Amino acid sequence: MNEVLKFLGLEEFVSVDVETTGLLAEKESIIEYAFVRYKGGKPQEKISALCRPEKPIPLEIQEITGITNEMVKDKKHFKKHIPDILDFIGDCPIVGHNVSFDMRFLRNQFQIAGVNTSFLKEREIYDTLLLSRAFLFYLPNFNLASLSSQLGIDATEFHRAEGDARTCAEIFIKILSVMLLYDYEVLNTLSYVLEGTFDNHRYLFTKMADFIATKDNVPNSHADMLKWEPPLNVIEQRNNQWKYAEFKVQNVVSIFSEDLGIKSIVPNFEERKEQIEMARFICDAFENNKFTVIEAGTGVGKSLAYLIPSSVWSGTQQDTKIVIACNTKTLQGQLFNKDIPLVLKGLGIPSKAVLLKGRKNYICLTRWNRLLNDLPRYVGHHDRATILPIITWLKWTKTGDISENCGFNSMDGGGRIWKEICSIPGYCTTPVCSKYDGCYLGKIRREARNANMIIVNHSLLISDTLTEKKVLPEYSVLIVDEAHNLVKNTYENLAVEISFPMVKATLDRIYKTGPPKSGLMTRMRKICDSNLEDDLEKNLIKFVDDVEEVVERLKTDYAQFFEDLYQYKFARVDLLNNNFMQYGEKKRFTSFIDEFGERNYKRSLSLIEDSKYLLNKMTELYTLLTIEFEEMGREEIETEIELKNLIDEIGDLIVSMKAVCEGSGSEIVMWYNLKSNPKERYISLNFTRFNIENYLYEKLFNNLSSAVFTSATMKVNDGFEYFLNRTGINFIGKERIETLALKSPFDYSKQLRFYSYHKRENRPNLDIDLAELLIEFSKTFRKGTLVLFTSFDAMYSVYRKINEALNSMGIEVLVQTKGLSRDVLLERFREKKSSVLLGTESFWEGIDVVGDALQILIIHKLPFDIPSDPIVQAYCEKLQNSGKNYFLHYFIPEAIIKFRQGFGRLIRSKGDTGVVINFDTRIDTKYYGRHFKRALPVPVEKVIGIDKIVKEVGIFFE
Repeated sequence: MNEVLKFLGLEEFVSVDVETTGLLAEKESIIEYAFVRYKGGKPQEKISALCRPEKPIPLEIQEITGITNEMVKDKKHFKKHIPDILDFIGDCPIVGHNVSFDMRFLRNQFQIAGVNTSFLKEREIYDTLLLSRAFLFYLPNFNLASLSSQLGIDATEFHRAEGDARTCAEIFIKILSVMLLYDYEVLNTLSYVLEGTFDNHRYLFTKMADFIATKDNVPNSHADMLKWEPPLNVIEQRNNQWKYAEFKVQNVVSIFSEDLGIKSIVPNFEERKEQIEMARFICDAFENNKFTVIEAGTGVGKSLAYLIPSSVWSGTQQDTKIVIACNTKTLQGQLFNKDIPLVLKGLGIPSKAVLLKGRKNYICLTRWNRLLNDLPRYVGHHDRATILPIITWLKWTKTGDISENCGFNSMDGGGRIWKEICSIPGYCTTPVCSKYDGCYLGKIRREARNANMIIVNHSLLISDTLTEKKVLPEYSVLIVDEAHNLVKNTYENLAVEISFPMVKATLDRIYKTGPPKSGLMTRMRKICDSNLEDDLEKNLIKFVDDVEEVVERLKTDYAQFFEDLYQYKFARVDLLNNNFMQYGEKKRFTSFIDEFGERNYKRSLSLIEDSKYLLNKMTELYTLLTIEFEEMGREEIETEIELKNLIDEIGDLIVSMKAVCEGSGSEIVMWYNLKSNPKERYISLNFTRFNIENYLYEKLFNNLSSAVFTSATMKVNDGFEYFLNRTGINFIGKERIETLALKSPFDYSKQLRFYSYHKRENRPNLDIDLAELLIEFSKTFRKGTLVLFTSFDAMYSVYRKINEALNSMGIEVLVQTKGLSRDVLLERFREKKSSVLLGTESFWEGIDVVGDALQILIIHKLPFDIPSDPIVQAYCEKLQNSGKNYFLHYFIPEAIIKFRQGFGRLIRSKGDTGVVINFDTRIDTKYYGRHFKRALPVPVEKVIGIDKIVKEVGIFFE
């Protein structure tokens, strides 16, 4: 490594970190700094100090850093340290994590002190945040704690300057080792992308490319640093000796029960009668064309229970295709990367499975190379670094699925750039991308046509119905896992949103004045300059002029339309309503004219007509050029495709505007979203289909020979009627529907206790009790604790009450925030066995924490849906009109399903033990509480007061 550092001019560098009172360098102060000098890849000396700020340190900063006002009150101001800092830095390159943040503060403080900062412009400054996103793109998170854990760096103190500076330097050296895994071409491309920018990393990439060019074999003692196995999306097993020539129930059962079956490839596999019964039931559905609904409690092993019958069926019925749809990425990954290889490869079942996602998940190599070859047109200088992770990822990926690339997905501006390079209609599945063999989407769709099993998510399953099943190849058998989410996901995938930013993005792709001018019409003018006949050229120019004119007018008119809608609604909201100021307003309406007034209604009709005019002009332009396109080169063919896609988008916009502005609330549910920040001035119009049960029956179920729906939570009040009615499965006919409820094989009576907590009469509120209880539990038991909330406000309120006390005990409090993914929080939670994790909706289901990392589960409130949600309102209105009590027939069933999901987070294996504590007293005081109690596999024990519950929990753990 010393040879590399020397060649790169990094034999000596300085790592920096500052802690501050806030984010704005011009308004905030530095409260701690550290600079650590590295020589030959080893720390040599450091300079660091606490500093007295201009104003008190905010409480949230104290909580994050542990630096209090008391600690800095007698310290010198940062400016007093500047001479020593400048002397320490000298001429060394500087390294930092999100280093632009540190440098903003340093420059600002230097300038205030009268120091000329021009020397920093020529200094090589490297950012480990950017470099880790580019070269460790596969990692789930890029903060120092996560990176140090993933890279095996011994770091225990974070958000303190010296610890962060040292960790940053160690990460930098590791990343340099990873860079040695790349060839000259990749590194040169990274440098090329940054040409013309002020980004210093271009020098680093150029030097590393030169270093590699001088070596025949690059010595790399850190070759294992890239701990990423590129995922596959095709698994195929060929076996001409497969022992079962036909599908029989006993053949499937034997795989679970005989020693030569699953037991031979899964160590310590336990035969479970519930799993075998589920497999039998599914076999019966396949053989007798039935629809089967199965609730399989935690621990049944439902994935193998449907995968093994599916594999044997597809292995013996080669003309049959089975689609398996699940809700979460976690389950999708488990099925494809763990369970299916186990079943097909381990058991030798001759079958082929593919993992298929929606078009926009895949990169299009044609569009990517077009962007790369014309960077100024597509990517501004300030966004160039955003595409660095794409360049490195493409060296390794086998699927082209952007979900693999966390580095790119975490970059600002990534979403806009992805729209320019993802697969769109007319490319990867057509001759346009033949140079790249159909890129990634074309390949996987070809594989899907020849597959026996196709793994998708609920979203693609529903989206396929919108395209009249043109995405998925024809299939006759469907398995839906996590089926309790099917209705919710159907609503979400059928929903349409119209907002000015979305409309403008489409219109900009047609024509944008610039500078520079861009969009499809600018490419059309290039076609005009080619060798066209005079009459055609004149007609073409006239059409282009007309389209450009109407596009610019529509941008102005749509902007004014949405501005008027915003003003109309914003003037009518209560600005003292804290709920609005935090979350904005999401409100259902049944008539646009009644909701927004006649003036706005007339403007909407005018916009629809003008949009139709644009559509007609673009359609005529397309017709005019159809013959010419056939004789033109590849770039012009892409222009034709883009024109066709934009015609479709404008057509969809017209249909959507007509639906939401002229439609009624009988067939669709309509609502608007209004943001509370006046600076954004954002409002959107939204709608979705209403009668989901009819839609699912007609578009998804009606032509299937058999289907399986399974989840750990489907029953309500000991029956499946709620699920059957909500999904429309009951339209199939009772003679074809079978239901089965399988209890969990876990011994809940021994493995857990369920307590219903009540405060003593003199206590002010339950949240104070919850905070005190979490502190007391941490003192007494030091067990991994998960608290499930139904609102962010309540979660943050409890967080503020416990964080300082638990941190002082060395117990980490993990809280769900926008900046941290669920996977990162869960990873940290598993590592820190006594930590406390606070989460909201996404933590109620789909998470798996096995063992002593989680032993205490607390439910803050019963998880009732929000009554004001537009879809909830519409469905409740429908129930009421049919004479039903919507609270009994909607709110309670939905809450019970979610409540059971939350309860199921605790016990995930036969060795797990723990307690569940419910803090919502309505389970005991309201008439509907009995429905929740009946849904649990254990009795509910009522406990009053903190002392009593600490005692009870202590007895259980003993």
